[in-house]
Amino acid sequence: MKRKEFLRVSAAAGSLVSLRGGVARAMGLRLMIGCMIESSLGISAVATLTPLFDLADPDGNLLIANDPFRGVRTVGGRLVLGDGPGLGVTGDVWPPVAES
Repeated sequence: MKRKEFLRVSAAAGSLVSLRGGVARAMGLRLMIGCMIESSLGISAVATLTPLFDLADPDGNLLIANDPFRGVRTVGGRLVLGDGPGLGVTGDVWPPVAES
């Protein structure tokens, strides 16, 4: 069984992710992408990267009762992006309104 290299995309800059991923692949390691508790906006962005990984667990938005965004959803164990422009995300607070 191969070891797993866990890579948190939210916690690392893009070039660092590429470097670590390339090194891990060269060493024969598998890659997993996960998340922390994030809104559907953040999870939708992470979901676009999942084809590059062996394992994916971007479910942090399921833990938010008042998520102001609607984006990626899970259907039959698969991630399905929204069909709108960009990440396909819509929301109740878009564009963001500055608090006074």
